[in-house]
Amino acid sequence: MSLIKDVRIFLKGYSVYKKEKQTPEAAYLSMRRLFSKTNGRFNNIAAALETAFMPKYKFDPQVTGILGTLSQDEIKQISQAIRENGFYIFPRPLEQEKVDELIRFARTTPAVPRIAGNRTPVVYSSEQPVSPVYDFTAQSLFEAPVIQSLLTDPTALAVAQEYLGPRPMLDLVTMWWSTAARRNTDLSGAAQLYHFDMDRIKFLKFFIYLSDVDTYNGPHCYVKKSHRVKPKPVRRDGRIPDEELMANYPAADFEEITGKAGTILAVDTSGFHKGKPLEKGERLLFQMEFATSMFGQNYPPVQVTEKIAKEFLDTTKKYDRTYKEILKKN
Repeated sequence: MSLIKDVRIFLKGYSVYKKEKQTPEAAYLSMRRLFSKTNGRFNNIAAALETAFMPKYKFDPQVTGILGTLSQDEIKQISQAIRENGFYIFPRPLEQEKVDELIRFARTTPAVPRIAGNRTPVVYSSEQPVSPVYDFTAQSLFEAPVIQSLLTDPTALAVAQEYLGPRPMLDLVTMWWSTAARRNTDLSGAAQLYHFDMDRIKFLKFFIYLSDVDTYNGPHCYVKKSHRVKPKPVRRDGRIPDEELMANYPAADFEEITGKAGTILAVDTSGFHKGKPLEKGERLLFQMEFATSMFGQNYPPVQVTEKIAKEFLDTTKKYDRTYKEILKKN
C-alpha cells in the first residue's frame, strides 16, 4: 500500500475518531504502517499537530509526588533524557507503604491467566502458577485506592506533559504477574521477544517494579535510541529475534534494567523492548500510559462505580482532558 494511500486512510479515520471516539481498524493499521514507513517521522508530526493549539496544564514551580519533588528544570531534563535514550530511571523509588499496598492487592485480587483456553480470573499463587503471565483487569485496578493515587499523581502527569505535549490523556493502566512457568503459551504472546508498541500516535509509559528484579526474573530490556532510529532491516511490525537486532545496533545500546521493588521507569516503548524471559521466581509490574490522544487501539472504558472514590473523581476534573475518555459514567 502506498504512503499517500495510508495517509488518506489515516486522515479519514482520525476524522471519525474525533466525532465518535472510536478508531476505525483500517486507520489504526495505517498508522502502524506509516510509523514504519517514515521511521517515526509521521507520528512525530501528527502528535505535534494534535497538541499544537492546546494550553498546557499549569503546575507549581515545585511539583511533589511519587517521583519526588521536581523543579520545572528537572522535569525538562527528565524529558530530554527520554528523548535521547528512550527511557529514564528515577532515582527515587515508590514509597514502601504504597509498594506493600500494591502487593497486597495483587495477592488477593483475581487476575486473568494469559493462557489459551483458560481466561477465568483466579488469585495468583506463587506455589502453583499455570501461566507465565497473569493480567489484572483495568476495572479492578481503577477501583483500588492505592492505584487511584498513582493515576492522578502530578509528577507523572507533569513529566508526561513535558514529553508528549499539552494535556496528555491517560490511555492504559495495567498490572501483571510474570512467572517462570511457560506452559501453554509462547514468548511472543508474553511480550518476551523484542518488539515496539504502536497503539497510539505518541505515548509514554511509567513502569513500577513491585518485586526485586534481577537478570534472572524478567528485567525490562530496551535498545537505547531505537525510538528515534530503526535501521531498514528491522523497521517492521511484529516480534524480532535478539540476533537480528544485535546485527543492527551496537552492543552498548542494549540495556537490561534491574532494580529493587519500587523502582520507577519512564519509557517510550515505540523503541525496541521486551521483558526478558524469567529463569526463576516471579515479577510483579504496574504500568500506566499517557498519550497525545486515544486514536489507535480501541480499549473499553472503565466504568465509574461506587468503588471509585469521589476524591479521585474530583482530581480528574482538575485535569479534564487526561481522564475524560478512559472513564465512563453510568
